[in-house]
Amino acid sequence: MTIEIIEQLEAKDTESAVKLFKKGLAAEIPRGELPDEAIYKELDTTLCLVYKKGKNLNGLVNFKLNKSRNITLMFICVSEYRKKIGLKLLHRVACIGSENGARWIYAGVSRRDARAVGFYKSLGFRSYKRTGHRGYYIRAKPYEILQKVEQKIHDLNCKPFD
Repeated sequence: MTIEIIEQLEAKDTESAVKLFKKGLAAEIPRGELPDEAIYKELDTTLCLVYKKGKNLNGLVNFKLNKSRNITLMFICVSEYRKKIGLKLLHRVACIGSENGARWIYAGVSRRDARAVGFYKSLGFRSYKRTGHRGYYIRAKPYEILQKVEQKIHDLNCKPFD
């Protein structure tokens, strides 16, 4: 059986994380682009959790925990869809938010990216502000995300994850 873990990004995995980040940007609607140097800086200046299955890096989320202890998601991406990797990563972020007394977890999403909008909506995120004509700022309470994830685990008859 292959071991699945979520841990902080380690220096030895940075190159794989940059490749996955670029793949995630390419899957966005509209397509995102950043030079490698900007991605390295982004990963270096934010908290970054990675999902590994065996030795393979299959997902990442980077975020900021601000002075008021709220969390801002910067980016989340996975190597494969429909494997619950994003769900597991966001569960861990919600746990960190809850442990640190965060009231909200914030993110930005393009209105045209139905996959991303649906993912966030399924976890309790709601729009609270428009970002021009193309997107929304969204937010959810950490405990709501945890409840939604626990319900999804129950509905799927999955074993809980750490």
